[in-house]
Amino acid sequence: MTAKPPPATPLSVKGLRSKGLKPNSARPQSAASRRRPARSEFVDPDQAGLDLRQETAKAPSINLISLMVAGLAGLLLALTPYCVMALPNIIGPLLVNANIGSDAPTGYSVAFMTPFLPVAAFIGGLLGWRLGGGVVAVFLVAGFCGMPLFADGGGWDYVSRPGFGYLIGALVSAGVAGVLLSSRSQAREGNVLYAARAIVSGIIAMAVAHGCGLIGLTVQFLIGVMSFTDLGQWAVQLSAMPVVYDALFTAAWLGLVRPLRMIFWLVMY
Repeated sequence: MTAKPPPATPLSVKGLRSKGLKPNSARPQSAASRRRPARSEFVDPDQAGLDLRQETAKAPSINLISLMVAGLAGLLLALTPYCVMALPNIIGPLLVNANIGSDAPTGYSVAFMTPFLPVAAFIGGLLGWRLGGGVVAVFLVAGFCGMPLFADGGGWDYVSRPGFGYLIGALVSAGVAGVLLSSRSQAREGNVLYAARAIVSGIIAMAVAHGCGLIGLTVQFLIGVMSFTDLGQWAVQLSAMPVVYDALFTAAWLGLVRPLRMIFWLVMY
């Protein structure tokens, strides 16, 4: 009968070093191994050593809470066609003096617009290009399948409507805003630089959206869906009149992306 080996005794720090080993306590913790607080815990970011600018620089992760937020964002997007705003037409006198679109149905004293494009860009900026773009894409598919989500209803015949290009532009602008506001470099930006980023991102997103809309109108003219006169009138009504307001609203709402991400960082990241 063989004798049992003596129970192993833990080596001291000195013993570990004598064997060429390092004690666990001497190993520095990597950033990846740091414990992330559970969502059920109330955590003070300063005490936890977390930099909220760094944490919220990227797009939110896809989880149950962010999907619920995406659902609410889709509902907000569906309400935008019913929010028609009558705003002073700041470029009307220029168009009148140039004798452009003098038969436009809206006149020149008031510019009618809906916040559809700014809201689409805001959703993309808040949720990132994947989740935010997905919300806008689901909205468009549902509208093309017949749900009355667009300004004049829905259905596949909307492809021949003047606003078709602007619907595609909403999807593209959501992706552009999501990319511009989910850059790691913004974590090093102060409030002033971030405000400048939001303004530039809003201008770029609306330039892309209205560019897609004008391309859609041009294609419809080339294939004979509308005349050249109609092309000019719709370009004035859908782009020239509201584009300044679209850019202003988008820039203002994109400026809220960082504060909102910081407020909801624990449940969306």
